[in-house]
Amino acid sequence: MVPVVAKFKLSGISTREYGNNPDGTLKILRTLEFFPVYPKSDEPNHENRKFWEATPSGKIELGSTNDKATNQFEIGKEYYITFTEKPLGVIAE
Repeated sequence: MVPVVAKFKLSGISTREYGNNPDGTLKILRTLEFFPVYPKSDEPNHENRKFWEATPSGKIELGSTNDKATNQFEIGKEYYITFTEKPLGVIAE
């Protein structure tokens, strides 16, 4: 499989509590909501036009309890997302 690259923009981050940690502090789940980028009408050769033509609609929503991961994202910024197939027998550590 050839990797497929998409370009999405982070539109929002929501936070909710969902229980307690062993130390009594609240567990927090952050949900990141991404939408495909769209072209700017005044820039016909802008990179986002190519991505829009390939991915005109959709949504990616990711939930995480890992603050180190979610704190790296900023609302309004654009991100490349690469889809690759997981090879058989490979287990993430």
